[in-house]
Amino acid sequence: MRTVLKVATFVVCAWSVASLFADIFACVPISGFWDPTVNAYCLPTPGFWYVNAGGNIITDVIIFALPIVPVWKLHLPLSQRLTLVAVFGLGLL
Repeated sequence: MRTVLKVATFVVCAWSVASLFADIFACVPISGFWDPTVNAYCLPTPGFWYVNAGGNIITDVIIFALPIVPVWKLHLPLSQRLTLVAVFGLGLL
C-alpha cells in the first residue's frame, strides 16, 4: 500500500505542477494572457480547459480510490464497510 500511495502522490503532484506551468505559459509572451493589446500566441482555451478538467477528474478518482481497498479488508460487517466507502465517497461532491 505504501508503494501505491507514493505513486499516487507522485502522479497527483506531477499533474499539479504540469497544470501550473501550463497555466503560466498558456500565452507567449506571458503578458498576453491578461493584456489583450499584446500580440500573443495562446493555447486554444476550450481544448485547454477540457484537458485540464479531464486530468483533474482522473486525479480525483485516484484519490477517491486509495482508501477503498484498505476499508474493504477491514473485519467489519458488509453494511459498515459500505457505509465507510460512502463516507469517503462524499469527498467527490
